Order: sequence, then C-alpha cells, then structure tokens
Amino acid sequence: MVATNFIGGLPPEREKYMSKKLKKQSVYSVADLESLKGFTVDEVKSDSRGLNVTMKLVNKAGNVVKIYVDSVLFGAELVKYTEE
Repeated sequence: MVATNFIGGLPPEREKYMSKKLKKQSVYSVADLESLKGFTVDEVKSDSRGLNVTMKLVNKAGNVVKIYVDSVLFGAELVKYTEE
C-alpha cells in the first residue's frame, strides 16, 4: 500500500509544494497512516480486472490523499476490513 499527494500536513511555508504531485511514499507501519486521521474515502477506482486499485481520501479542508493498493495484497488475506 502506498500513499501519495498528502498535502494536509505541510507547514504553510511550504505551500508551493501543495500544487505539485509528491513522490509515492511506502507504508511500513501504523505510524505512516496516523496522518490520515480525519480523511474519508471519496472514491475507489481500479482497472478492468479489479487490480491497480486507487483510493482517494479527502479531509474537511479539501486536502487529498491517494492510496495505491498493490494487487499482490488481494487474495492473500493481507488486507481485511470490518463494518461497524
């Protein structure tokens, strides 16, 4: 799973970076996902085979994060969810 385009955590003095696409960042632990608190899933897209999944998350300020889910995770029971 890879997160990119996160602009919600940049300090104001780095606003010039907010309009640029950022390099995809790998997710290694829960600490890498902590900054996503407050974001909600806005869109989920995939290719015609259901692979190459991209999840678009948006927060109240309109900042966007895109999560890229590697197809290797599917079917291997590495990603799970529950409904609450």
